[in-house]
Amino acid sequence: MPDRPAPPAPGTPYTIPPEGSLGLLALGYRGLVAWRAVRGTDWIEERRAEHEAARAARATQQEEQGSAAPTAPAAPEAEALAGVEVVVVSGLPRAGTSMLMQMLAAGGLRPFTDGAREADASNPRGYFEHERVKALARDKSWVPEAHGHAVKVVAPLLPHLPAGPAYRVVFVERALDEVLRSQTAMLARLGRPSADPAVVRPVYARHLAAARAWLDGTPRAEVLPLAHAEVLADPAAAAARLNAFLGGHLDEAAMAAVVDPSLHRERDYVST
Repeated sequence: MPDRPAPPAPGTPYTIPPEGSLGLLALGYRGLVAWRAVRGTDWIEERRAEHEAARAARATQQEEQGSAAPTAPAAPEAEALAGVEVVVVSGLPRAGTSMLMQMLAAGGLRPFTDGAREADASNPRGYFEHERVKALARDKSWVPEAHGHAVKVVAPLLPHLPAGPAYRVVFVERALDEVLRSQTAMLARLGRPSADPAVVRPVYARHLAAARAWLDGTPRAEVLPLAHAEVLADPAAAAARLNAFLGGHLDEAAMAAVVDPSLHRERDYVST
């Protein structure tokens, strides 16, 4: 085995090792492990979808730059989706999106879910997810099927929703430290390693920024921000806001009744 190089002297500036070296590989591996711990088993498919979407966007840009044709009209698929109306529940993973889906289902709004992900100790009342939503970056064909339903789309996937439908987005906001602790606790219950919060925090911050930029820049997207802590503190008030935002036809009492503050296990405590 070759001798390891001597450590640099104190004060020596750090430089990235040459491409292909063990140091760079180790750095990449640590990042890979951290990302996998955060995203679970779905991260490979999501990264592949993002890569395909980026490649398609580059190809389109190259075609536009090389053509003298006038600006193309709105995409036909956007026009075809103009009559679709979808209620979207979004937020970071572990921000309380499942709780909001439970409230809407109890209030009488049909959830778009396939039941593939069963309830567990982390979400004893269910996740209310649909497997096809996880491939949103490369497959949007399911969106018309969600017309008139509530669908959970986590914040990292929100910008991949297609133009055309009218979206009413309920965006759940939760203290980032609570989100990270809840993620760590969920992974521990699943027997998976947790990622360093210092690695995950900027990733989640970028996801939030991209989601908010999409909400601000999408004309047919209306948003109702709901703080996770406020929903737990006053479920009746949260149910009233939800009902008003969604047209006033939901059962507010039933929505408020499903909120269980005892499931708020990862809290932000402020010392005085």
